[in-house]
Amino acid sequence: MIIGTYDGGGYYFLFSQESERAGEVGLFLTETYGQEVSKFNTFTDYLSFLVTHTPEPELVDVDYDKIMNIIKD
Repeated sequence: MIIGTYDGGGYYFLFSQESERAGEVGLFLTETYGQEVSKFNTFTDYLSFLVTHTPEPELVDVDYDKIMNIIKD
């Protein structure tokens, strides 16, 4: 479920109970062609970040080779 927009172009996505990542929140950017770039381990961490700017989100490895292949095609 999309729970918020990212000002730089993208969306925060909350993973449902049916997912292996239930309760996590991921940031997916349009500039990385929809790849996840960072995440919060819990929805509570995401809400805390919105209010207090802590904790910082964890960075996710982005496959830039995959992005370059998309751009070339």
